[in-house]
Amino acid sequence: MKIAILAPFNPSSVREFFVNNKDVIDINPNASAVNNLVVGLLKAGEEVIVLTLNPLCRKDKILKGKGIIVYLIGNKPLFKLLTYVPRLSNECRKINTCLQKIINQIDIIHAHWAYEYANACLPYTQFKPVICTFRDWPYAIISNLSKTPLFFYYIKRLLWIQRIKMCNRVINNQNIQLIANSDYTYNILEKAVGSNDRINLIYNSIEDDNILKKPLQPQTNATFVSIASSLDDGRKNIISLVKAFQIVNKKYSESKLMLIGPYHKDRELYKYVKDYNINNVFFCGPKKRNEVLSIIDNSLCLVHPSKEESFGNTIIESMARCKVVIGGKDSGAVPYVLRHGKCGCLCDVNDYEEMASAMLKVIEDDVYRISLIHSATDTLMEYYANSVCIRRHIDLYTRESQSYIKKNI
Repeated sequence: MKIAILAPFNPSSVREFFVNNKDVIDINPNASAVNNLVVGLLKAGEEVIVLTLNPLCRKDKILKGKGIIVYLIGNKPLFKLLTYVPRLSNECRKINTCLQKIINQIDIIHAHWAYEYANACLPYTQFKPVICTFRDWPYAIISNLSKTPLFFYYIKRLLWIQRIKMCNRVINNQNIQLIANSDYTYNILEKAVGSNDRINLIYNSIEDDNILKKPLQPQTNATFVSIASSLDDGRKNIISLVKAFQIVNKKYSESKLMLIGPYHKDRELYKYVKDYNINNVFFCGPKKRNEVLSIIDNSLCLVHPSKEESFGNTIIESMARCKVVIGGKDSGAVPYVLRHGKCGCLCDVNDYEEMASAMLKVIEDDVYRISLIHSATDTLMEYYANSVCIRRHIDLYTRESQSYIKKNI
């Protein structure tokens, strides 16, 4: 089966499948769920064709490897200022043009996120089976956008208004099968679509080999870590975590808080830490995957204070390293991923005092901490292991391909 994956994708994640890998580039660092899917499909013996936008170049490029072809669609703007301007319609046209050239070579189309990639597939839903994985929900995101700085707020709002329109086109197209990446997303889609006939539940996954049975090193310090695509994003709620850590650090002066992700020194979060002279808060900036895992391995716990998540890949990454996760009891998919407290500590992340209590409990209650870690490992193997999720994808592809063939006999 030839499967077309349309999504942000990092070619370096499949470097092993290219004989000459000097041209394999490292882009789209936040596409781990898609990367895992492509790797899993290749290991299962499927043929994969990936279409992805390349922000580093204006010209298109093709990478060919064992069982995989990657179409890098040039998407570097002519002027740097255009980086901040929503260009979804233009990007959609670029993806569509590339897809048109290979449409007769593929058996099934699988787009990720319901925006430019999924909308590029709309003209072909009568001719090929099309699947779209929802990896976020635009209405929830636009309602939680940070209003500072004001200029970027309006730019981001314009972007998400466009994404809402694109999302609605996907939902309203009856020929597209939908995948929810969490129980939370599934419930939202069911309400939006009006039924669950087109909705499939397949979780984001983690490679089986990355699921540890025990920590790589003994835990001897009270180090907490938090990871966000932007530490200044109000939705990520990092400032509440810092306030919680203030309380923890007063009781355990050796405790540390490692913050991973981009940040600005002129924004509220950094200024708060400096103005209140909070000890042992470390702004690590963005890190590569192996660096992130090293920091997690040297920590006690991941704290995920986000107000809303459609999944939360950093949660299962930390669970896989045998680390306790603290997350929001009302934060979208978070309580589902943590099995409602069975394999993670849930609290009200809008209440920093309650978050601090959860952090103190993780430090002080060894039995509780070890119980959560054991439950998390079992849960990962049952629900989130790549081998489990890849099989569900392949079963869906096979079912949709057979259904399409029957309709067209």
